[in-house]
Amino acid sequence: MANRLTRNGWLLALAGALEAVYAVLMVAALDQEGLLTLRTGISRTTILSLGKLVIAAGICTVAAGMWRTTKGRGWWLALNGFGLCSLGAIEWIVAHWSLRMSFRPFTALFVLIAVTLGVFAFRESAKMAGAISMIFALVFLVLTMGAINLRQHAPEFLNICMSAYFAFSAIFLLTFTWRAQGPRHAIDSLLGSGSPHPA
Repeated sequence: MANRLTRNGWLLALAGALEAVYAVLMVAALDQEGLLTLRTGISRTTILSLGKLVIAAGICTVAAGMWRTTKGRGWWLALNGFGLCSLGAIEWIVAHWSLRMSFRPFTALFVLIAVTLGVFAFRESAKMAGAISMIFALVFLVLTMGAINLRQHAPEFLNICMSAYFAFSAIFLLTFTWRAQGPRHAIDSLLGSGSPHPA
């Protein structure tokens, strides 16, 4: 796996960093009851920023995936990025126009995002990460099918699942890049430095 990431390593690292920021902001935006609201201290700008972060992470992931299509694995990353962009766009639109929308489009997109990342992880021999991502996909699928009524159960469960998934995804992408390229090369990729290190 160490030789599979080359020029696009910084894209995955950046996507992971953006997802980590999203997870932190998501937790910070929860009120005392665990709800993501426009309460005092949480402006609409913050909610819009969450959508923009996901879109940016998605663009990076799509770009990284398209760069890897010659190895047959990039399409899973591209699909993952497409799901992220769609999720971010919906979040931004809903917040910008103060729309009311069912949670199912969000959970359905998370199923796509988690499954594609899980398949990519399995194909890269990261079996543990792949299994965890598939478990997340199963949870979001259960929510999409309405097996858990979020109107009766605490809605914060969905927000917690979203935050937890993005935290997991960020850790996986950053760790994957770090291990694939080595510590020094991963840092160079993230900083955009192309100068080789001596052996």
